Amino acid sequence: MSSKLSVAVLHMSVDVGIKDFIKSVEEFVINSKSKGAQLVVVPANLHPLIGVMKGSKKFSTYESYMADLINKFLGLSNKVVVYLLISPVIYRAGSRKYLASALITPQGKISYIKKVFGEDDLNINVSPGRDVDVLDIHGIKLCPLIGSDINVPEISRMCNYLGSDAILSVQLPRLTTTKDEVLKSILISRAVENSIPIINLGSYLGDGINLVPTLLINSSGDVLDIYDSFEPSVFIVEVIKRKVMVDKSVVKHLKNIIKFLIT
Repeated sequence: MSSKLSVAVLHMSVDVGIKDFIKSVEEFVINSKSKGAQLVVVPANLHPLIGVMKGSKKFSTYESYMADLINKFLGLSNKVVVYLLISPVIYRAGSRKYLASALITPQGKISYIKKVFGEDDLNINVSPGRDVDVLDIHGIKLCPLIGSDINVPEISRMCNYLGSDAILSVQLPRLTTTKDEVLKSILISRAVENSIPIINLGSYLGDGINLVPTLLINSSGDVLDIYDSFEPSVFIVEVIKRKVMVDKSVVKHLKNIIKFLIT
């Protein structure tokens, strides 16, 4: 059990080619490890993802791409000895597909945290995850939320009552339509409501127009850092273990509310 976790958050272009994307991630990961990072958070490359969403690429092609990418990241994670989290990805479980965050461990394991709400505007049938899950890395718990999940107060509350030490909000250009100032207000509200720090993973496109800022917000709602540039950067964040009691009775009621909202 650790009292803190060093997290590197990559603010980078997500519309580059696959080879350039992998090369950039490798360089960022090695650099982040040298600065003491234990976990590196990576925004997903939008090219293959958007292709599937628009129906211009087959899901089987995307699966093949993801299998190759995951294998490369597994090798990188093992070589550098660092955890990697990439989000969002399309994950298939049985006959259903979900948007998810994928955690890759140096030990060669992969965990998927599903997006709670489905997205109606996706070309493919993406199912809601329904359950709020957390990741445990060396005793530090992170709660990844994708897109519109941060808009629903009950989901962030669930993160809190499950004992999360921080919320990771993933908001990528072309996958979120929320204006920057509104998004910042939502993030601050969720941080204050739950007394929990929030990391917002943003990124940008190469058109010089589409950008979502990367923000670091503490549990009091103070914006500690904001990066809204069309240049790559790495943030090193220390996530500290919180003293929070897991409340199973509240979790039960929140689950009922979330299931009602989804159906």
